[in-house]
Amino acid sequence: VDINDVFKSTNLPVITITRDKPDFEKIKIALKKNFEDWEIRLGLMKNGKIYKVETNHNPIYVKCAGIDIAEAKEIIKISTIRGVVPEPIRMAHLIASGITRGESYGKA
Repeated sequence: VDINDVFKSTNLPVITITRDKPDFEKIKIALKKNFEDWEIRLGLMKNGKIYKVETNHNPIYVKCAGIDIAEAKEIIKISTIRGVVPEPIRMAHLIASGITRGESYGKA
């Protein structure tokens, strides 16, 4: 997903969060194996700056569109109640895991 396009079309800020720093070489190998348009997909993933955000536990990695990193950090801080991941993402993970697997496997 192109987060800049999402921001432009919705006029809503977008924040992406990952637990681990992306390993673009491994991502490239996986994309090449599974998608004809792997170069486009990899380009979208590499587009934009990745910020390392320290938390009380482990760092997370963040990209932003339509919002600066200081505001994004504040939103992350306010919305993180348990663990490392902000509550809306944690709940989405729990719900999706419950629907697809019947339970979460500890990453929420």
